[in-house]
Amino acid sequence: MASIYIDIAELVRNPLRTGIQRVVRELLTHWPVDVPVTIVRYQDSPDRLQRVPDAAVQMVIESASNPYLDEQVFVEDIKRALQEGNSEPVVPGPGDWIFVPELFVSLQRASFYEAQKARGVRLALIAYDFLGWLSPDQVAIEKTGGLNHYLQVLKIADRRCFISSAVREEFYSRILRLPVQEDAVLPLGADGLRSIGKPVIDADAPFLCPGALDGRKGQDLVFDAFINNSACRDFSLTFAGRVPPRPRPNLEPLLAYRGSRVRVLDNPDDAALAAAIASSRACLFVSQYEGFGLPAIESLYLGVPVVVSADLPAVSDLPDFGQLRLKTVDRQSISDALTRLASPDEIGRLASDTGKLQLRTWRDYAISVAAWVCA
Repeated sequence: MASIYIDIAELVRNPLRTGIQRVVRELLTHWPVDVPVTIVRYQDSPDRLQRVPDAAVQMVIESASNPYLDEQVFVEDIKRALQEGNSEPVVPGPGDWIFVPELFVSLQRASFYEAQKARGVRLALIAYDFLGWLSPDQVAIEKTGGLNHYLQVLKIADRRCFISSAVREEFYSRILRLPVQEDAVLPLGADGLRSIGKPVIDADAPFLCPGALDGRKGQDLVFDAFINNSACRDFSLTFAGRVPPRPRPNLEPLLAYRGSRVRVLDNPDDAALAAAIASSRACLFVSQYEGFGLPAIESLYLGVPVVVSADLPAVSDLPDFGQLRLKTVDRQSISDALTRLASPDEIGRLASDTGKLQLRTWRDYAISVAAWVCA
């Protein structure tokens, strides 16, 4: 029977709370027990795969729920766990699988995978998005060279699965310039924030805009539309996401605002974000440059309506229950959506409609990924 090795080198090296790292954590958490795997990490010196001790795996999983996480201290704790645990090198044989559920930029790591494939080892990769290649200026990437190493491995992989049909379309039509093939499309789980009961939308519940304040998710437009919308004068607005050390200039008015109607919840952990979503009137996630858009479906899973860009991959394969989809994302379209959401009848209808969606759980996702690797 072929062995499966899941390579989580990037998660171990840099355990942040990004969307891709959430996917990896959820896969590790919910991987079916009847599909044996070995958790490994690629090491560039020496050039090999090394087993990740169980204690270290558990540490990176639990870090997402730590509200007081000191990332520098945590990285040192992970290094210690790797040194103290069972972390011997492993050598996949012909017919075995190396499954890579993360993005990476290392040429040496890419060359290692290519060498393994030449030995008869099979490669399986998750394809998240191609924003770094197709819209680098919108995602703060100045040079795409490092990303090409990952892309090369994706091209030679024995199996690829995509997080949405829109991402698969981009890969074939805009990266390979070939007709779309029937690679697997496995939408991500929506229950990462876990259900804390059906929310009750209070009359004065705030609007919420989740997502890192990196300047590319449209929070500046949401702020401007909200502040200048008379229909929202009795509501408040919360931005929930990590504030970078050097925010982009377009976010300066938002971050400089000192009024009572707008607040910023900086770098919330999962529990804080879940509580913020569940107590909100609606969530606005209007980024036009997203590989998927987890906050949108996580909000819908919790029963909270959303305002999203119409081409957001997370909702592109779903019916539009509980959503206001904006064909054009600008100040006026967001303001119009806020006006609709200020109506008790409209917000009640949208909240009720969220229950009509058949959203996947992370357990569903892990089971489907395991079956895809083993097929």
